[in-house]
Amino acid sequence: MAKKKELDLNVQIIKQALKENKVLIGNDEVVKTLKLSGLIKVFMARNVAPAIKEDLEHYCKLANVELIQLGQDNEEIGLIVKKGYMVSVLGLKA
Repeated sequence: MAKKKELDLNVQIIKQALKENKVLIGNDEVVKTLKLSGLIKVFMARNVAPAIKEDLEHYCKLANVELIQLGQDNEEIGLIVKKGYMVSVLGLKA
């Protein structure tokens, strides 16, 4: 039960950040910004590709940024951020 509440909290954080225009969408944008130390959190889908997951873990560790794996898959995340396509990676700007 606590896990579901935590996931709901992460979704609420994403929705609030969308309203404030503080969300980066897509692996390329997130990794580029991670290299510049401009993110505070990175969210990834449940079904993100293993190679992308490894890259994110590496760059988040270097930038000292929290990496959160969501319980939703990329299709659900696309719906959460109101895009007509699947989204595997999101970043929250500082």
